[in-house]
Amino acid sequence: MRSAIQSERLKEKHSGMASLMVLVPLTTFLVSVLISGASNASRAMVYWWELLFMSVLMSAFQWIRWDYERSAAHGQNRAFSGMPEELLVAADLLLVTIRTVLSSAICCLFVAGIARLTAGAMETHPIPFGRYCLAFLAILLAEAWMIPVTQLASVRPGGVILVVLCCINMALGPLAAQTTFWYLVPASYPFVATGRLLSIHPSGALEEYNGGTIAQAMRGKPYAAVLLGILLAAVLAALVLWKSRRTRAVNR
Repeated sequence: MRSAIQSERLKEKHSGMASLMVLVPLTTFLVSVLISGASNASRAMVYWWELLFMSVLMSAFQWIRWDYERSAAHGQNRAFSGMPEELLVAADLLLVTIRTVLSSAICCLFVAGIARLTAGAMETHPIPFGRYCLAFLAILLAEAWMIPVTQLASVRPGGVILVVLCCINMALGPLAAQTTFWYLVPASYPFVATGRLLSIHPSGALEEYNGGTIAQAMRGKPYAAVLLGILLAAVLAALVLWKSRRTRAVNR
């Protein structure tokens, strides 16, 4: 497994993924400040991360990986790697997960910076930094199913499919999170996970922490959303690995 990970990292060394890990959280921060102002930027950053930017980041990782994979100029075609296809796919999934975790950690650092810069203009009930870290972790786990989905979709015409996935996530997630059937729509899981934690309505409305009604109005439970996200991610990852194993068997 280590050899597979090193092989994939070497192939993607100059792909620009490291820059994306910083640029996407930075873009999320700038959008949050411009739309919600500095005093509410921390929670707005959580909302925009779960609504759009994390799924865009994961899709970009997979698209770049696929683009490099089909490029003969890099001479790293899987067919000549000598490693099982499912092992290389597992390495891809793991690398995307690690990069997304690191990007989420960078978002936490931006939140910490916002808290220091706006210390005199914070809300009546400031939210502990640990709760933000917990929220980003909850988003990552609740939306982990997107990683194997983007892996499946990163084929021609992968760009179109990935864009459609991001649009569906934006359109259905906030709406489904407000219904009693939210658990049937995976895109709603991150919104359910953070709604009670930070008093963020799925529509993006922010209420005074510990003083609003959003937490009481949320239909789902954060732990249920996280568990469903993990379960769905495991099932889809198993499907991706099975598909790659089957493809290898057919090509023999």
